[in-house]
Amino acid sequence: MRDDELIDEVRTNIERPFGAVTFTPALEEHYRSVTSAGRRRTALVAGGIGLAILQFYTAAVMATLDGEALAAKLRLYFGIDLFVVGVLVVIASSRLHRTVDGVLVGSLVGTAVGVCMTYFVGEAPRVHYEMMSFIFVPVVANSMLRLLFRQALTVTALSLVVFLATLSLRPEVPLDVWLMASMLVIACSAMTLYANYRSDHDERRAFLYLTREQWTADATRRRADELRELSTLDPLTSITNRRGFEERFDPLLAYCRAEGRPLAVVMIDIDHFKAFNDRYGHPRGDACLRSVAQTLAGQLRGPEDIIARMGGEEFAVAAPGLAGPELVIFLGRLAGGVARIAVPHAGSPVGRVTVSMGCAVAHAGDPDSWGSAVTRADRALYRAKNAGRDRWIIDDESVAA
Repeated sequence: MRDDELIDEVRTNIERPFGAVTFTPALEEHYRSVTSAGRRRTALVAGGIGLAILQFYTAAVMATLDGEALAAKLRLYFGIDLFVVGVLVVIASSRLHRTVDGVLVGSLVGTAVGVCMTYFVGEAPRVHYEMMSFIFVPVVANSMLRLLFRQALTVTALSLVVFLATLSLRPEVPLDVWLMASMLVIACSAMTLYANYRSDHDERRAFLYLTREQWTADATRRRADELRELSTLDPLTSITNRRGFEERFDPLLAYCRAEGRPLAVVMIDIDHFKAFNDRYGHPRGDACLRSVAQTLAGQLRGPEDIIARMGGEEFAVAAPGLAGPELVIFLGRLAGGVARIAVPHAGSPVGRVTVSMGCAVAHAGDPDSWGSAVTRADRALYRAKNAGRDRWIIDDESVAA
């Protein structure tokens, strides 16, 4: 289910009557899938506890019975043990919540039948007391297993039918025992079923509100990320703006300084851009800025490199790990990329748009170079422009483009 569909379903269900213990079909399926793992773990723990209790009860029977009565009881208890173990194996191995829910409901009704069968092999007055132990069936089903309310209601109703039918098929059971056992089991079923209803209802409401709050928080975080990205993006050229460059540059500078890697800073300016705007108009000027920006961005080596529009027709590039011959090759790629797009410019001496670049390198050999890299690159840019444009300067070194 997509996030927008999920939140629509959540809002719809929050507005439903307060006492409802089911969701709309789509959300009900999602809810059962989300909570299935927790209910599976609960079922495994409860089944283990039930098996342990049954072993203690079997030991008590062995100490107090003998002969055919003992043999009959042990056969039934052994059958119940195998049945419960098989159910636990299915629950542990299944990852489909529908399978787990169906097995739980079926096994609980089957357990109720198995418990009632033990009453047919017991003898009075002992069996009369054993009948009172049937209250553990609704206790386990409605309280321990975290069944959904409709599942608990089904198990409780069928178990009561089985129990009352068993009492009716034992005509030798005294009326007072019949009434006491019936009232005790019915009262315990009603109370634990109401507890199950409250638990299921409260868990569902908590799920609705928690899901809504999580979605709201996620939506707010996504929106904040989008706004942050927009605030660091130049809307005209779709590359980073000055603010974004400043946010990324300081961490990159610190990283290169700590790792002992050089960091090249390149300041770039489109030559004769005012004349371009005056001759061709601002729409063509904007198109020129976009073309140059995307071309320069296409020359970067990878995500470590940063390019930004600093304002007007000026751009900046930060490239970690570049110095010496590799830096010259990189600057040639930047200038060559702009030359290849060949944006016509009648006001340029070469008839096309060109760029001037100033570069400075911060490196471990000169501790003062880290704090002055941008300033030195900016000064180098203006020296390149004063030297005739369409060239780059690396600090005091001038190389014609």
